[in-house]
Amino acid sequence: MKIAVIGTGNTGQHVAGQAESRGHEVVETFDIDHPLTEENAPENVTFIDFSVGEMVPEYVDIAGKTGNNIVIGTTGWYDQLESVEKSVEESGIGCLYAPNFALGVNLFFRGTEFISKLFGSQNYDITIHEEHHTKKSDAPSGTALELGKIALKQFDSKSELLVGNPDGRIKPEQLQISSSRVGDVYGNHRIVIEGEHDRIEFSHSIKSRKTLAEGAVIAAEWLEGKQGLYTIHDLIDDILQEGQA
Repeated sequence: MKIAVIGTGNTGQHVAGQAESRGHEVVETFDIDHPLTEENAPENVTFIDFSVGEMVPEYVDIAGKTGNNIVIGTTGWYDQLESVEKSVEESGIGCLYAPNFALGVNLFFRGTEFISKLFGSQNYDITIHEEHHTKKSDAPSGTALELGKIALKQFDSKSELLVGNPDGRIKPEQLQISSSRVGDVYGNHRIVIEGEHDRIEFSHSIKSRKTLAEGAVIAAEWLEGKQGLYTIHDLIDDILQEGQA
């Protein structure tokens, strides 16, 4: 497979190495000094994007016009999801996006769903906290928001997500997601479920950004030959089904 990388930041810089280690060819890399345009876009490649959120709709549009699939690891653009989905459908390309491409994190999503089902109908409270490096542009992380959405569906006592630290009291129906930015932390996510008689803590930590890059390359492999908009959950479903075969 031929791959073109968009973004040379903390994670994007590892994509080429992970792609080459899996037998793929990285044909070009785009960044702020060499931006991707419709005119310079290569043909017959899969784009892997770890750039900035505000550019994602434009990059998807370019991918669609040049007939290239695209894997998106960038967050901070989900308010534009409807327009991105329309662009993907109209162009007939394949697009897979995820707030976090670490396979361990995505199994963490499944664990969160399972645990939330167990405790969501009982007299338990829940909160989510995430930590990332000081250069991260969005807070809370897309991963933390995804965890919150998963838990919110299962907890009868929760009806809305509360992002950040309010000045006043937190309402019982709010599921709080808090954030810290410190040093060069790759990504730590922790869920706390608190009951009258016990407490459950469930966490995941990323030790290297290489796991994010590797997951994105695996997603590009899975997306080959497909059309339409997918999420990492579609990929994980296939992996789990293959494990049960």
